[in-house]
Amino acid sequence: MYVLTNYWSTMKEDLFRIYTLRNLGFMPFVMIYDKQKFVDSKGRWLPDVDLRYSEKQLRDFKICQHMQRWCGRINIIKSCPDFEKYEPYRRWMEKRLSGTTENFSRWEIKNDTGKTHKKESVHTVG
Repeated sequence: MYVLTNYWSTMKEDLFRIYTLRNLGFMPFVMIYDKQKFVDSKGRWLPDVDLRYSEKQLRDFKICQHMQRWCGRINIIKSCPDFEKYEPYRRWMEKRLSGTTENFSRWEIKNDTGKTHKKESVHTVG
């Protein structure tokens, strides 16, 4: 059963729909709205994506990617039914909270040519 994410919904709302489907006996399949605007067909960031989208939009998209990977494999979602305990997502959040990756504006995002660029403005994620 498809679950559309990143379209006027919060992570909490997306997870509610996923958990509800699981409780009803369905296997949710996360579909990220407008995924092609952020990454290419191989999952690499598109050039200048950090200049076109806000930190919140990039963060929300990255969370949706984690949800999609978590739901996309039956063995993962069955062995780890709680998204908050999904190891790759948990590690990513720990890095963000520890200050290793303070916010997306300071992240280096490689484009398809392999060149690296940084967003000039710095915004705090709330």
